[in-house]
Amino acid sequence: MKCKLLTVFLIGLLVFSSLNLALAAKVKCPTCHGTGKIACPTCDGTGYIGEAETVDCTHCDGTGEIEPKVAESSMSAYEQGRTTNVTAVFVNHEDVEVNGTVTATLEDHSVTSPETTFPPNKEVTLSIAIDYAPNYPMSYLISHIQTTVNADKISCPYCDGTGTITEGTPCTVCDGTGTIRCSDCGGTGYVEESALATLGGQSSLNVTLIAEVAGAVVAVVVIGLGSFFLLKKRRVSEKKLRRLSNGEFQSWVLKKLDGKPATSKDISLGIDGFSRLNEPISIKQSDSVGMVAIDGFAAALARNRARTGIMVAFGFSDDAIRGKVRARTNYHLDIQMMTVRELIESRRSSY
Repeated sequence: MKCKLLTVFLIGLLVFSSLNLALAAKVKCPTCHGTGKIACPTCDGTGYIGEAETVDCTHCDGTGEIEPKVAESSMSAYEQGRTTNVTAVFVNHEDVEVNGTVTATLEDHSVTSPETTFPPNKEVTLSIAIDYAPNYPMSYLISHIQTTVNADKISCPYCDGTGTITEGTPCTVCDGTGTIRCSDCGGTGYVEESALATLGGQSSLNVTLIAEVAGAVVAVVVIGLGSFFLLKKRRVSEKKLRRLSNGEFQSWVLKKLDGKPATSKDISLGIDGFSRLNEPISIKQSDSVGMVAIDGFAAALARNRARTGIMVAFGFSDDAIRGKVRARTNYHLDIQMMTVRELIESRRSSY
């Protein structure tokens, strides 16, 4: 009974607040057009006092182009006959698309990939086969492979590709931004409707619109509270977990395994966390984790000098078991493959 009364009280409080907000209608400030800022009158919006000087951009040395930053985030490799197969993941840290090739080198043998497009801030996986197999152990083999990204230059973001920037005495009123806070709206971008006549604007709201807004807000509040109490009782599902961000998903997995997050150094090796028994964990938010991912995790285990590890995913492809068997046969590594469904149902809890 107390919970119901509390719920009714909260709904009433939110409805009352919503009505007050709706009735105190505000409109865009006609002076700044809703931006909350106006051109600085001291520097006429330039951000500089007096004449500004145009100089070469120091980031691109005046060329208007820079070398993009596309870096390797992880790599795995294995020998097959007389060939060394290399699989590496690269991340484009720029905000624009980058085109280029990747060269993999093992001792005096090099192979360059076809031209590849690297989307901004996304991972791209490339596989390269080198016609040379020195019969090295996996950890030793990986340490002797070097990858080089040969990317096309991109337009310099610091000078917008012009090769020059403007230097001068920054305006002290606007701190060089060229804009100041609008005094008519206090920087909010909105004023009360009653103030429009003074500011030269024209009222566009009426009582009917205010009532409609208030009604809509009330409906949203009621539906939101109902949804809150309904969703609170629902259990976690695979569908919900698929909607999580990568970081949220990893946190959920580590919590289920009573584990802990990896350090930045471990993450660079391809390890996302550790179980309570200190076993490395690799977490993939994917339905078809295959042999390539297993090989990469095996390489991470070798670099971390671990003998066992856990890989968690929504599902594994048919060739994943081959990677598991190969890791055990060739490198004496035991990789446990665990599905998200198993974690939800808590079938395994000894890690």
